[in-house]
Amino acid sequence: MDTVRMISLLSRMDQLIRLRATGCPKEFADKLEVSVRSLYYYIAKLKELGAQVSYNRCCNSYEYINEKRLQIGYFSTI
Repeated sequence: MDTVRMISLLSRMDQLIRLRATGCPKEFADKLEVSVRSLYYYIAKLKELGAQVSYNRCCNSYEYINEKRLQIGYFSTI
């Protein structure tokens, strides 16, 4: 997967997690147009970046345990 697609996917994941609008893992994967196995891979990547993500069965959604937020930027020296 190229870098631009990875950044876009992680940003979309972050948005859905913050909104608590992921649904179950299958629904979340469908929203991202990836397999469930790939979803777990990307959740692991978020965790590597310091996000504490867990699934809340009561809300039927993934959520952040801490207040950290994914922030991705592009900086140009032009």
